[in-house]
Amino acid sequence: MLNKSKRSKSTILIFEGEPMKKENISTKEMFMDEALRLFAERGYDAVSVSEIADAVGCSAPALYKHFSGKRDLFDAILERSEQGFKECMRRFKLDYESFKDNKEYYLKLSEREFVRTAKTFFSNSIHEEMPALFRKMMTIEQFHMPELARIYDRRYIESLIDVYTAYFKLLMENGKMKKADAKTLAVGFMSVPVMMLNMCDRDPSKEEWALKMIEKHIKEFNKTYRIK
Repeated sequence: MLNKSKRSKSTILIFEGEPMKKENISTKEMFMDEALRLFAERGYDAVSVSEIADAVGCSAPALYKHFSGKRDLFDAILERSEQGFKECMRRFKLDYESFKDNKEYYLKLSEREFVRTAKTFFSNSIHEEMPALFRKMMTIEQFHMPELARIYDRRYIESLIDVYTAYFKLLMENGKMKKADAKTLAVGFMSVPVMMLNMCDRDPSKEEWALKMIEKHIKEFNKTYRIK
C-alpha cells in the first residue's frame, strides 16, 4: 500500500508535454517519476527496485503489480518520454509532419516570432523537470546503453536538423534565403541552441545569457542568409 506521507515532494510532473499535477497521477506514474529521478542522479545500474519503491513510499512488491522488473519500468519511462517529446514537438511545429502541413506558416514566420518561439521552446526544455532529468539520464548512461545515445541524437540533433534543412530549402525555393547547402546551414544553425541547452542542463543559472545568445544567433543568421 502506498504510504502517502512519503509521496514525491514535487508538485508538477511533466514529460515534455502538458503539466500534470501530482494529485492526478497514478501510483504507476509515480514509480516512473521517482525511478527517473534516481536514474538521473546515480545511473541505472546503481539503483535497486527497493530504492525506487522506497522513494514512492511503498514496498518493493507493490512495484511488481505494475512492472515485471526494473528493465520493464525503464522501458515504460522511455515510451512515455517519447510520447511526450513528440507532443511537445507538435506543439511548437518542430516535427517534420507539422512542417509538411504548415508550409505557409513557415514562409510567413517573422524574425520576431521565430525568436519568441525559439526562446520559449528553449526555456520549456530547461524548466520542465522530467525532460531535464531524462536528458541527464541519457548523458550519464549513453556510454552504457547505446539506445539512449541514439534517442538523444535523434531528438536533439537529427530531427531538428531535418526540420531546419526542409525549412531552409523552402525559403530558398521561394526566394527568401540565399542559395546554399541547406543541411550544412541547418547543422550550423542548430549547433548554438544545442550547445546552450547542454550548458544550462549543467548550470541553469546561465539561462538568461543563453537566451540572449540564441536571439543574437538567430538575428545574425538571418542577416547573413535571409533575403528581405
